[in-house]
Amino acid sequence: MMPCLAAPSPSIDAIRLELTRAGYLVDAAAGAIESDVRLHDDPARGVVVSWQTAALRTRNPAAHRLVREAVHLALLTVLTGAGYSAVSDRDTGEILVTCPQEALAGQAA
Repeated sequence: MMPCLAAPSPSIDAIRLELTRAGYLVDAAAGAIESDVRLHDDPARGVVVSWQTAALRTRNPAAHRLVREAVHLALLTVLTGAGYSAVSDRDTGEILVTCPQEALAGQAA
């Protein structure tokens, strides 16, 4: 992924707000099964969105895989719908959020 040098990095607070508006509980208290969406800023990759399902905690890999795919698609839809560039990191299962899409389009012009 090419970094977007002409636009500011996405704000972790703005991404948190978008996910909260979509109904996600982000960075809630540790151990809250229904709100295990986590955000952190990685200067090399952008804002990193990760999560853990209750199925993983109960050691049910088949259920975890299905839930992970559904949550992954939903998060990508919310983030790209809000104008961010969001891609999957296939190695970690995380979503990497970078500069808003209009900033990327402006660089190509």
